[in-house]
Amino acid sequence: MKGGYEITMTAFWNSVRSLASFIGEIRTVVATLATVLCAYMSVRWWNQKQVANRCQLERKIAAQHNCKPVEPYVPYKWPFALDLVKRQYDILFSDHTFERMTPYFGLAETCCIHLFGLTGYFTTDPDNIETILSTNFEDYGLGTRRLASFPLLGEGIFSQDGSAWRHSRELIRRQFVRVQKQAPQAFTSHVENLISGISEAAVNGVVDLKPLMFEYTLNTTTMLLFGEPHSSMDKAEREAVRENFDYATFGCGIRVRLADAAIFYNPPKFRKACKAVHAWASFFAKKAIKHYEDFGEDAASEKYAFIVDLWKEIQDFDLVRDQLLHVLVAGRDSTASLLSWTFFHLVRNRDILERLQEEVASVPVDIEINREQIQRLPFLRCCINETLRLYPTLPMNIRFANKPTVLPRGGGPDGKSPVLLGKGAGIVYSVYHLHRREDIYGPDSKVYRPQRWENGDLAKKARPGSGYVDFNAGPRICLGKDFALMEASYAIIRILQAYPKLRLAQGIKNEPVGAEPQAYTIGLSPGDGVHVAKVREIPATIATINMFPYPPLITGVDSVRLLTVAPGNFLSPLQCTLTSVAFSERPKYVALSYTWGCPYPDTSFSPVSQVNMSVPVTLTLNNEEFFVAHNLHLFLLHLRSATHPITVWADAICINQADNAERSQQVALMAFIYTRASRVIVWLGTKEYPVTSDMFRLMSLEWRSGQTVHFAAGIAAQGNKIRRSPKPTKGVLVRIAKSSYWTRVWVVQEMCLPRLLTLFYGSDVWEYEDLQQWTLEAGIGEASDIFEPMRRLLQARNSRHSDFMSLENLLERFAANKCSELRDSVYSLLGCAHDVSPYFGQSDKMNTLDNYITSLSAGNKPSNEIRRGMGFIEVDYKRSYLDIWCSVVKFVFFQARDRVLNCHSDVGSNTRQQAVAEQQTCVLGRERQISIVRTACIVQQALGQQVEEESHDLAPPFIKAVGYVAGEILHLGPTYYSLMASSREEQDWNDCWYKHYQRSEDLERLRRTNEGYRSAISEYNQKDIRRIRQIDDPHITAWAVSQGSDTPRTSDINHGVTRPIRQTESPGPLMCLGSNCTMALVPFSTRPGDIIVRFWNCDAAIVMRPMLTMAPGSASFSLLGRANVAPMQGPDLHACPPLLWTSSSADEKSRLPGAVYVDLNMRTLQEITAGISL
Repeated sequence: MKGGYEITMTAFWNSVRSLASFIGEIRTVVATLATVLCAYMSVRWWNQKQVANRCQLERKIAAQHNCKPVEPYVPYKWPFALDLVKRQYDILFSDHTFERMTPYFGLAETCCIHLFGLTGYFTTDPDNIETILSTNFEDYGLGTRRLASFPLLGEGIFSQDGSAWRHSRELIRRQFVRVQKQAPQAFTSHVENLISGISEAAVNGVVDLKPLMFEYTLNTTTMLLFGEPHSSMDKAEREAVRENFDYATFGCGIRVRLADAAIFYNPPKFRKACKAVHAWASFFAKKAIKHYEDFGEDAASEKYAFIVDLWKEIQDFDLVRDQLLHVLVAGRDSTASLLSWTFFHLVRNRDILERLQEEVASVPVDIEINREQIQRLPFLRCCINETLRLYPTLPMNIRFANKPTVLPRGGGPDGKSPVLLGKGAGIVYSVYHLHRREDIYGPDSKVYRPQRWENGDLAKKARPGSGYVDFNAGPRICLGKDFALMEASYAIIRILQAYPKLRLAQGIKNEPVGAEPQAYTIGLSPGDGVHVAKVREIPATIATINMFPYPPLITGVDSVRLLTVAPGNFLSPLQCTLTSVAFSERPKYVALSYTWGCPYPDTSFSPVSQVNMSVPVTLTLNNEEFFVAHNLHLFLLHLRSATHPITVWADAICINQADNAERSQQVALMAFIYTRASRVIVWLGTKEYPVTSDMFRLMSLEWRSGQTVHFAAGIAAQGNKIRRSPKPTKGVLVRIAKSSYWTRVWVVQEMCLPRLLTLFYGSDVWEYEDLQQWTLEAGIGEASDIFEPMRRLLQARNSRHSDFMSLENLLERFAANKCSELRDSVYSLLGCAHDVSPYFGQSDKMNTLDNYITSLSAGNKPSNEIRRGMGFIEVDYKRSYLDIWCSVVKFVFFQARDRVLNCHSDVGSNTRQQAVAEQQTCVLGRERQISIVRTACIVQQALGQQVEEESHDLAPPFIKAVGYVAGEILHLGPTYYSLMASSREEQDWNDCWYKHYQRSEDLERLRRTNEGYRSAISEYNQKDIRRIRQIDDPHITAWAVSQGSDTPRTSDINHGVTRPIRQTESPGPLMCLGSNCTMALVPFSTRPGDIIVRFWNCDAAIVMRPMLTMAPGSASFSLLGRANVAPMQGPDLHACPPLLWTSSSADEKSRLPGAVYVDLNMRTLQEITAGISL
């Protein structure tokens, strides 16, 4: 019993102790919970008190200023305004961001937006913007902008507030004060590189200026910050930095627009780009700091003043790097966008461009531009102001209230009362929409019109800092504003001087302001680039710099100037003499073939040697200073002998490039010059050297051991025998094959005409035949398009005695090659063509052409004298591009007719007269007609958009294309895609036949047509379908169509439109049914009553819409778009009538009954027949 009792009591007391312990734990938990609850209640009470105090303060401030709430708000439909979130997401990646945000800013001058229970504000009110940026500047902070840009920019002037911002601003302000003393002279070398880059980047005379502008501003900014321009890096490194920089700024732009949600946009590519930009900036910063530590402040400040000054003050490497990136982004993007938009609108407004060119013409070309000269160009500043008005450097920005503050306007029903902004409230102000307000800038506020800034009327409405905010305003106004304006002004002046005939590139749309694509990153730039056609009358500014007194040419006979290069060593200055000589004296000389440009396109500027390879150098000519390009200068240095003078002909020196008459006369003699030369020497440039101060010393050493030093002596002593260099390696052959030399159009005659051809590559000398054989043995370029220019030239030289050298063939193969003067795309090929010769100033040749046309129109075979005289085309650099185009097309056209007449004459005169009597003209075969059209298209493309522009005012239509009315559209069916995808749509399409055609033979014909056409279009790819579209390109407006008397007339029945006409976002082409059992695919905007016209000369068709006409018996149509017609419709295409040349109106009698004659220029015909099987 006792043992059981003890066990029981032990268990009892253990339970008691456990209960006591549990109660103790409960007491601890209760005490903790009580403490937490008390703390929470205290914090809540404190917060409520703070909120109450803040509300009380805000009510007090609101009462003091008579504030009223903002009534206009952005409407939404979905709960929590999720539809607004979706809309903002759609806008995020749009190329019309600001135009799509116009509904927000168009509600009122100040409106509010409710999102997730929070309230934000939008404003375009000038007084509110002035208050935010200036009057109450201390009341606002950057807020989330710092978070958005931090991955790229870190901690710097544009992401700081308060004392940190003031300190950074003072540091950077000192640097810009120093830079302003150097501008605009600091831009000289970079602008020269920009001008050279425009020539090098041009393809068929068209260049995109936007990337070049960003490269230019990056060079100037890196020179300012890093002491070295961006161009000093290798090409691959430059491209990598540019790509990373562009993507990093693009990502920052997205994050800025996401505001508080910026943390959700951080893709790996963005992080990688930011890291690469940081590494690039860190490299230059470390380099400058090391230079400072090694050589002291004075030595380092000469080159790295910006970095050294920052390092002395901050002593924090990361912060120095971040400050550099802040200034770099602002300096690059803002000015590059300003330049891009300025030229974007100048080329679209010819009157503005011409007026600015007249003003810029007052600035001499051959002197350095200073600040005073720029300030004397008021219209230039007007153009810049207008660009900054439409596209400000900061188009939209946001501020957050640091404390309760007041906006002067926006509250109440009328929007005139003050508005209270609570602490933390965000307000977005749009300078983009402010600058387009009609009450400030007039009803044409969305038009680019710089003249609005001339008379001072905008001074009151568009006050700087309120109505006009170009480079921000208030204490945060851009420190580099003056630097940016000087930088942009200098570039605009020099570009207009170098390219006085800039034009909008052909085929580029001219959208109204606001409709153009826009790229919004940190700044705002043209979304599709700035594509311009450059026309440079003189290949370089050298011709305008040289004031050399040329010795006159010998009059009355064919004569040239020859250059004699005095002997000397490689490093001694060039001493030359220039004399005139007649060909009757049988002069002995060597002709030179080379490129005008720079032989170092990838390393054109070296900070080490300060040698700008794009700036001309001097030689002594007849005891006068004469400027030449570096490439020609190096050529002459390598060509010069140490012991013998050598006589050469070089077009850049021997022709007065500033005298158009002499230039035209000498170009007409160019073939004669090259064929009479004892030898032609081709300069392929130097071997690869680093562009340093030792570059010329290394060249000199190579020259002494090479073969070029013996060339002049060998020519003088041994006639045509020269000492050749050993066979080059395959790597050298590849570099030679890739040379830009082969892409020049002048090279064709320079390579094809001479009997003896020698090639210089640095100090190496080879005969052409040897190099050709080595290239073929090495198999270079057999499968690469890179070597296609060289292959084509080799083929041309090997075929120089065959029919391959006709003008038509040469134009087709070489007209697209590069040339600085577009006329040369034709002139350069005349000398080596077998069937034509160039001439200058011989009017009897023009009479021959008129006699030839007269003989043809009379049905007679031209005499041999007339036919021989037809083989001439005039060379004159004052001729219009349209005139040159007409001459070439007439020549090819009449040469073809002459061949037909010769064929008829071979079988007897009666046959020939019968053929002429049938159609009053010689009928060319279909393939021959298409060949002529193709040649005309090639020449027009080579001559650029000038032909198109001049044709509007100066010329009649070019080609009268012959077609027929395939049918009037009666019914529109399903789209192509729905027909392919839905059996129901196909059945509905088949049912519509019975509604329009009841005769069995018609239905049978439609069934056969539909079966074949349905099978054919099922094989079409997306490219084929996209060709069936509406044509709304700016170079195509409307066509005047004249009809023969028996042409089918359109029906007078008023057909209803079965579906709305859409101009954009077409769902695809439509099936249609027309009269004459016509079946076709037509553009989506087609409607019943439109006409399908099919051409005889090619398997192409168009849809035209009848227009109102005044003259009885005639009709006028407007173009709608391209169509695709089912086969076996209409007349036999191969029985085509002649292609008519419409330089005169004497074609009425030869018109065919039932035919439609459509007047087309070459560009339009090319647009219609693209992708058509000819």
